[in-house]
Amino acid sequence: NALQSRARGRTLNRARRVASSSVMLTTDVLMQKDFIVAAGAIGFNYAVTMAIIFVNKFLFLKTAFPILSLAAAHLCVTSLFTRAAHAGGIFKLRHAEWDAQIFAIACLQGGAIALGQASLKINSVGFFQITKQMQVPLVACIEYVKLGRKITRRKIVLLCAMTAGVAVACASDVKFTFVGAFIAAAGVACTSVEIVLYSHLQQAHGWETLQLLYNTM
Repeated sequence: NALQSRARGRTLNRARRVASSSVMLTTDVLMQKDFIVAAGAIGFNYAVTMAIIFVNKFLFLKTAFPILSLAAAHLCVTSLFTRAAHAGGIFKLRHAEWDAQIFAIACLQGGAIALGQASLKINSVGFFQITKQMQVPLVACIEYVKLGRKITRRKIVLLCAMTAGVAVACASDVKFTFVGAFIAAAGVACTSVEIVLYSHLQQAHGWETLQLLYNTM
């Protein structure tokens, strides 16, 4: 009986170790998959963003495409995409009362897109990229002043390093005018305030990004 009990104990211990190893392996595989998916999504987003910037700049250089027409096309495509996503069941529709925040987001979206296109047309791509990079610290400042959200030193260092990297990479292509710089600054301000409002509605009221886009487009 004693030998049988010891044998059962050893068998149970082996089973526990095997189960523990299986759980750890499964967790590692899931974490790797999540990392791959996140990295792929970030890379895809970056590639699409850069492609849009260069295509828009090409249109401005080679054609007389109006800024407002391009901004309107952007809004129409985004509106069609959100409705197609809803029809495909990607997100659930959520109706919103037409309050001040929703109206402000809608106005800021239109203004940010139009001002961004104007900045891209007047200024160089390098200057456009540098000014867009200024959105990150500006958003952090707005959230700190208005919402009391603090940012860690580590994030501050990362933001500084990222901004410096973009500035160095685009230093050879920085061309702008006074009017272009003013338009770029206004566009960055609109986008930053829009991002803060989006974040506030998502965290305070549980809105999803596509739900907000559906109501503001």
